[in-house]
Amino acid sequence: GYVSRNPSGKYIEEAMPILKELKRKKKREDERLEETREQRAWYDLVAYTKNLKISLVKRIQKAEQYVRKNPSGQYVKNAAQILSRLKEEKHLNDQRTRSEKENKVRRRNELKRMQALVRKTGGRFVANGNGTITDRKTGLMWCTLDSLSDIGQCLDHQNAIEYVKRLRTGGHRNWRVPTANELVGIYKSRPFFPSGSAPWFWSSDIIWHGWNKKAHIVTTKKETVWNKDQAEMFKCGSVRAVRNR
Repeated sequence: GYVSRNPSGKYIEEAMPILKELKRKKKREDERLEETREQRAWYDLVAYTKNLKISLVKRIQKAEQYVRKNPSGQYVKNAAQILSRLKEEKHLNDQRTRSEKENKVRRRNELKRMQALVRKTGGRFVANGNGTITDRKTGLMWCTLDSLSDIGQCLDHQNAIEYVKRLRTGGHRNWRVPTANELVGIYKSRPFFPSGSAPWFWSSDIIWHGWNKKAHIVTTKKETVWNKDQAEMFKCGSVRAVRNR
């Protein structure tokens, strides 16, 4: 204000350096304030995107907003990495959600199919309506869905055991891997137990060949004459859980 009012005044030469220094200080102060603001905004973004109580969509929007507002900021590369990671997480979540929906439909359709086939076994096998089937001949109860139909993937022997341990089908906790004879009893004698998509099942019968451990398996092929089959424990197969009533 002084300089503008006294362009040719007596002290203008002294005023100009003062004005120049004040502007320089003001610029440095603005830069520090901007740096502080940018740093605070960055810290806020990091905290926001790590908060799992906030929806993934909102966290993505927050990161996108930050990148737009700070295209040349010192943290923009880091923000872009966070945004990329969040988008990848959302992509995986979307895939998982679609897969879960498809799995539910597939399981529901397989349950209906198995129940319809059970009705054609002449009364030996009875669908209980809770995901289980009772064999009237032996009194054993079987899971309607085998592991492949249930989770859509094959299992080695150890994972088959763990899968069965976790089952709570029909409200029961005492499911187990069947013996080879129990599987033979339903798959190698008439009326044959309804088959799903699994070609063979693990049994609980383990045998040793020297240092090599194998398990007896039973195929789902409808036949009354068969050979005992074995599989390496690491093979990828299926399991149909059974329990004693």
